[in-house]
Parts: sequence; C-alpha cells; structure tokens
Amino acid sequence: MADHIVKPPAAEAGTQAAVWRSAGQTLLLMVLLAALCQWLAALPRLQAMGIGSLPLSILLGMVLASVLAPRWIYGHHATTTGSAGTVRGGQAVRRFCQQTLLKLGIVLFGFRLTLEQLWGVGWQALLVDVVTIATVLILGIWLGQRWLKLPLRLSILIAVGSAVCGAAAIMATAPLLAAVRQSDDARDDSDLADRAGDEDRAEQHLAIAVALVALFGTLSVLLYPWLCQWFGFDSNTAGLYIGSTVHEVAQAVAATDALDPAVQHNALIVKLLRVALLAPTLLLLGEWLMRRSVAGDAVNMSARPQRAGAGKRLPVPGFVLGFIAAIIANSLLPLPQMLLDFAAEASAWCLMLAMVALGLNTRWQGMVAAGLRPLLLGLLLWLLLLAGGGWLNTLFALA
Repeated sequence: MADHIVKPPAAEAGTQAAVWRSAGQTLLLMVLLAALCQWLAALPRLQAMGIGSLPLSILLGMVLASVLAPRWIYGHHATTTGSAGTVRGGQAVRRFCQQTLLKLGIVLFGFRLTLEQLWGVGWQALLVDVVTIATVLILGIWLGQRWLKLPLRLSILIAVGSAVCGAAAIMATAPLLAAVRQSDDARDDSDLADRAGDEDRAEQHLAIAVALVALFGTLSVLLYPWLCQWFGFDSNTAGLYIGSTVHEVAQAVAATDALDPAVQHNALIVKLLRVALLAPTLLLLGEWLMRRSVAGDAVNMSARPQRAGAGKRLPVPGFVLGFIAAIIANSLLPLPQMLLDFAAEASAWCLMLAMVALGLNTRWQGMVAAGLRPLLLGLLLWLLLLAGGGWLNTLFALA
C-alpha cells in the first residue's frame, strides 16, 4: 500500500492555473473597487460629510463579500479542483494586500510630513496631542476591558483609532497585535486548532473599529463648526481644537471647509502631528503588551512551562521605523516634488487596497454578533474627544 497519494500532473497543473487565474481576477476586482471608492470620495456631498476613501473601501468590500459573492470570497463548498484553486488564489492576493501593502502604505505616508511642519505648530499643540492620545488610549483600553468586557484586541483598535488617526492607525496597529499573538503562540501551542477562528475574529475586530471611526468622525464633521462657536474659539484655536481631536485627516479637512482658511491650515498641521505620533505610540504600546505578556507568564509559570529559546523581546515593527525614516528623509533631503506626489498617490492606493481586502475578508454576521458594547466604547471616546479636547485647548489658550 502506498504511503501517500500523488496528485496527477494534469490535476496539479489545473490547480495552479486556477490559482493564478483567480489571483488575477481578485486583484483586478480590488483595483476597480479602490478606483470606485476614490471617485466616490471626491464627490462634493461625501467630501462635505468627511467620508474618505478608506472607510468607503472597507464598506464596499464588505457589501460585495456579504451580499454578492460570499461563496467566491470565502470558499464555502469549494470541493472541486477549480473552486479550491479559486479560493486559494483569491485568499493569497487579499492577504498580500492586507499585510504587505498596508505596511508599505504606512511607510509612504511618512513622505507627507516634515519635521519643520511638526515643529512649527508649537509646543502647546504637541502637548495637547500627547495628552489627548495618552488619555484616550489608556481610558479606551481600560473601559473596553474592565467595564464593557471587550476583547483586549478590539479595545486597543477602537482606542487607537479614536486617539491617533482613525483607520490608518487601526490598520497600522494590527500587525503589532499579530506579532504579540505570534509570540504567545510560541510559548503555548495548545490552541492550534483555534488559530483559524482567531484570524477571523481579528478581521472582524478590524472592521468594527474602522466602522466606528467612520461613524463618529462623520458626526464630528457636522458638529465641529457649532462646537467652535460654543467654546468661543478664535480661528487659530478652532483649527488646533479640530486637528487635535478629529479622527481622520479627511474629516479634519471637511470639518473646516466652511470656516476660515487659517482654521483649515492649523487643523491640518496639528492633525498631521498626531499622525506622526503614531510611531512612538505603537512602540510604547508594543512594549506595554510585551510586559503584560511577560507578567502573565510569571503568574502561570507553574502551569505553563516555557519553551527553550522563547525569550521575549520588544516587537519593533519595521514599517514603523520606515515611517519615521520617511519623515526624516522628506525633511533633510531635497526630494523632487514628482517623487513626493508619487509617494502620496502610492500610499493612498496601498491603503485603499488594504481596506478593500479587509472588507472582503469580513462577514456581517461577526459584526452584528459583537453587539452594542463596541459602539458604546466608540461613543464614549468620541464624547471624550469633543468635551475633553475643547477643555484642553481652552486651558492652554493656544494662539
């Protein structure tokens, strides 16, 4: 009796052909969806609502995957050679976009910033941004874990999206959480059978966090002009208030569209400063997660033996270092404008394709099953940004 069954060459060749054909079809579909989202985001009505191309990308991807082609996306009942190859090819492309292109997009995003821009906003704006990020992130994780009993990963994603820069921060944090998860798997592989389910839950958590950022960021666009008047801010302080508290860069632009041009300029610079603070935020968050993991090992040392060579180290994501390097290069080197324009366009496309991939990998059922607790956490952090951010800007009397 043969020890194993060898697949016939014709069947193997057919599977490979199906994989490549499916990969090409999936990539074409994702590019078309990203182009459609970019076109929709440029419509005046959506611009006025502060709805950018990134939330639209994940939304259309989710609609397509959940309504139009769930079998093709997820591979239900894929038993034939052709259908199995179709599933494998599509999954490989979506995984590449959601992981590799995401990191590349974050790195290229750094070419939009310079040290001179960040320094020009003043120490008060930097202090407000740091206090805002620290408060929202710490309180968001604490509320999500202790009060709402949400998973740690979901609490972190909602908190970092609210605290830093919306969908881009959420997507940038995901690889860091995956690295910590892989480190946990290295010391305890008793849950190997559940890893596929854990990946599905991770994608659902990403989708929920991005959806909440889009929802509350859009509400901010409608409320900020009125809030600036209610707080009695002048044009300079109003821009700093919006830039230090609004979720997305696109939403900061939309919220100031009807105000004085100086408001929009200040809001954009302060918002970009928050984007730049994403790098140190991720580094500190990674260190905290690693210390938390080590502390858990110490508590459970008698019940969970350590594997040899499974030492802990701080997960410093390479794309975070690349993001910092891009800012420094854009500040110190005479880069041609054509190269900077290309980097900005490439960053936008990489992030849109990553969002489309996330949407295609997300099922509506998982988001509905999450219930109202994630929505409540997003609401509380949004209210903290509106009221607490206004109080901070009033306290420091930014001018």
